[in-house]
Amino acid sequence: EFTKKDLVNGDVIPDTIIEIYNENDELIFTGKTDKDGKVIITDLKVGKYYIIEKEAATGYTITDEKIYFELKENGKITKAEMKDKPITGTLEFTKTDVSTGEPLPNTLIEIYNEKDELIFSGRTDESGKITIPEIRYGKYYILEKEAPEGYTLNPERMYFEILEDGKVVKATMTDEKVVIEVPSTGITDTHIIEIAGAAAYCPADVFLPRLHRYRSRERVRTEQKHSELLETRGIEAVEKGMVKIRA
Repeated sequence: EFTKKDLVNGDVIPDTIIEIYNENDELIFTGKTDKDGKVIITDLKVGKYYIIEKEAATGYTITDEKIYFELKENGKITKAEMKDKPITGTLEFTKTDVSTGEPLPNTLIEIYNEKDELIFSGRTDESGKITIPEIRYGKYYILEKEAPEGYTLNPERMYFEILEDGKVVKATMTDEKVVIEVPSTGITDTHIIEIAGAAAYCPADVFLPRLHRYRSRERVRTEQKHSELLETRGIEAVEKGMVKIRA
């Protein structure tokens, strides 16, 4: 009675093809494990034998181990067990800015298998990376659960597969920066402000909002009157749409 099991968790492994040889290296049996991971061989003669794995089940590496056993005349059932190592790989995940390619730390991601079962949750490090080793053979997808500060959440699923033992799978996901829209005041001119000998530029709706209210109250309707009004307030017109405040 032969049983094939998972080396890591002890689960039984169906669909493993084995061969049995006698002590003269003659093939006497070929079979496949059933849904319970077993093969039962009857009518074996008294003697010494060994079992080898001819074909591993999907998701497992084949072992070159030989399992030896001996049948004696007492008719006792001989049990043999072989274990296979599952195929595992490593995921190297990187999160970057979609425009600059800069790495994005502190991104929270989750990894699910094809049954939608959560198998991993973690955050990117300072270099925008997460490395997850020992992911078993199969299909998976990555979800972003929390974007770093200043970035929008990427809702897309990123799929990947582990097919070869020891292989490193690389995946990169990008995020866009949050865009903040500033309401327009309808005034787009740029002005020069000179304070204590230092000049600075600022938008008109930030600089001197009271001036516009004053203009409204005085009903200044012409460019000439506008210039006169600015002059009375210690403001010199530089060019159209530009002014200088004298300190």
